[in-house]
Amino acid sequence: MLNKTAIKRLRPRDKMYRILDGDGLYLEVRTNGEKYWRFRFKKLDGKSTMVSLGRYPDIGIEESRIERDFRRRQLQYGDISFAEVSRQWHEHKHYNSEKNSMLELSRVENYLIPRLGRMKIAEIKPANILPILKTIEASGHLELARRVRSIASQIFRYGVVNLMCDSDPAGLLVGATKRPVVRHMPAITDETGFKGLLQAIEKADSLMPSVKFCLQVAPYVVLRSGEIRHTRPDQVDFDKRLLVIPADIMKTKKDHLVPLHSSVVRLLKLALEFSNDDFIFPGARRGRPISENTLNMALRSLGYDKDTAVFHGFRSSFSTLGREVHRFEDDLIERQLAHIDRNAVRAAYDRSHRLEERTAMQRLWGDYLDRLKAG
Repeated sequence: MLNKTAIKRLRPRDKMYRILDGDGLYLEVRTNGEKYWRFRFKKLDGKSTMVSLGRYPDIGIEESRIERDFRRRQLQYGDISFAEVSRQWHEHKHYNSEKNSMLELSRVENYLIPRLGRMKIAEIKPANILPILKTIEASGHLELARRVRSIASQIFRYGVVNLMCDSDPAGLLVGATKRPVVRHMPAITDETGFKGLLQAIEKADSLMPSVKFCLQVAPYVVLRSGEIRHTRPDQVDFDKRLLVIPADIMKTKKDHLVPLHSSVVRLLKLALEFSNDDFIFPGARRGRPISENTLNMALRSLGYDKDTAVFHGFRSSFSTLGREVHRFEDDLIERQLAHIDRNAVRAAYDRSHRLEERTAMQRLWGDYLDRLKAG
């Protein structure tokens, strides 16, 4: 059996090699000197395979042995429950916020555990899952049914890669429930109406400063509500005229770069003079940004009801008028809106931001907004 001293003496060689610790547990030494725990076992079909248990010293000697024994028991008994796998899945999944973590956990506990919790995960079939989804669908919550199926699929896939089950029965149920109807956000997409909205915002001196500044900036940067409301001073590079939205806020793998028109630079500097807070657009309570509801209520106070305009609608205004009035390229508009490319292959190869072209587009768009406001 290995110990810390013996492991320390293991040097890299020209080729990767493995040292046996015992009962199928190996320490793999790679040519770059990194060491990984590996567990060799036989699957139900009799074929030998090997899985990684993690890197040493991140996973210590005792931890690796405990993990090996745990997996060996799973292979021997095969009786791990759906509830146990879902618990492990939730513990290992990375969430951008505690709110999202608790939301998914509540969906597991409310919809999946009551029907599947005590069942052996390896024995669960699509027929066990479908009634859960159909019950949710019958209540009219079509989007919830879709999300619960997706969560179940994630749990089963976690079980597959960790040798707790052989397949993902929830994955076979894609399309088993009705698709939710997409409801487009109310937005003003004609030039005359949009001009009237911009001018109304400019004249709205009774609004709280942070609310008015946010409404003034939004048509230029066309960010989502959460992205602009949570903007902090250190995200703005005034020299480069860039606003950087961090990947964790975007819920993507990379930051979103937003070119800033000269009018936005001016507005942000004014907003910072009024702010004196963690956020550029602070709410009434210190340390918190303004809420989306506050912004929508501000639009109501300007005479725009909920069926005519909402804060999110600035993005649709940009998308429509950008295409129809300015003939902006579709790809540039989609990048400015930070829409995810659904073509996985194209997205994998395309790492560019097309920043120079988007900067030129935003300059034209900003000049256009300035003209509309001026009348």
